[in-house]
Amino acid sequence: MNNIFILVGLYFIINLILLQNYQRLAKKINLYDKPDNKLKKHIKKVPILGGIILLINFLIILPVSILIFDFLIFDKKREIFSLFFLIISFFLIGFFDDKIKMSSNMRIFLGIFVLLISISLNNDLLIQILQFSFYEKRIYLENISYIFTIFAFLAFIHAINMFDGLNAQVLLYFIIINTFLFIISSFNIFYFSLYFPLISILILNYNSRVFLGDGGSYLLAALYAYLIIYEFNITKNISFSDHILILMIIPGLELLRLSFIRLINGKNIFDGDLNHIHHILKKNHGLFNTNVIVLSLVLTPILLLYANINSFIIIFLTILSYFILIFYNKKFK
Repeated sequence: MNNIFILVGLYFIINLILLQNYQRLAKKINLYDKPDNKLKKHIKKVPILGGIILLINFLIILPVSILIFDFLIFDKKREIFSLFFLIISFFLIGFFDDKIKMSSNMRIFLGIFVLLISISLNNDLLIQILQFSFYEKRIYLENISYIFTIFAFLAFIHAINMFDGLNAQVLLYFIIINTFLFIISSFNIFYFSLYFPLISILILNYNSRVFLGDGGSYLLAALYAYLIIYEFNITKNISFSDHILILMIIPGLELLRLSFIRLINGKNIFDGDLNHIHHILKKNHGLFNTNVIVLSLVLTPILLLYANINSFIIIFLTILSYFILIFYNKKFK
């Protein structure tokens, strides 16, 4: 019990210091998101510090969790290195994309390279079996397990990157995902620790004092993709692949819809536009209500899952609700 109080106090102090000194940190990092009156319509330049704050927290949370709470998420040192390598590498890819705007091909190439190394170091990351609650047989991926795992990681990371764009939206999404994992996992102290950086950045992000940036969204997506796969592959706290799909379905639908629209318009799927769900809803409902609507789309399927509703029905209703919402708001904007 004393260790828990020490942990809470430590993370509270760390994030309080970061909250009070974010402007000094912004000047040292010298990374800002500047308005361009096209895709970026905020009034003044905003520090892109979300990834830095997350990384500082992560580099403290994981070692403390291992040393104090015997957080045996790994059996070997190489598995610990695999997680650190994965998270730091994707943060750096996003950070330098924020800084110098790398091409989409370069980001994909680097992402594949990082994942190949991470999976080679820790085979527990490999998705080898798909099992659905509404289908009796298991699907063994066998020779395509590496390809599928890398594709799943990159798809989720880029889906979260597309889902980012409205203050608080991505952070609230991950707070919901973190709460789900906190409830189902035996490592709930670790998930409890992750609330501190998420809430710290949320406080700064909601009023546009700090942006998450690609560094922050890539880091969060890579971390939670890792944790969800771990809870599926190793602890078995997530039993079925369709439960993972339900957790990720709204960012996934955004990725599919935006990619399809951009392709039929002859654009690169990674080119930015103002066709995201938060852009469409914000015109009619404002910032707060848009966050409420989008996060309700994320949360409702998870609550239905707890109510033991058939996953196939949940997925169907969520997809239907998503497209009705898009159609209605586009038609009557």
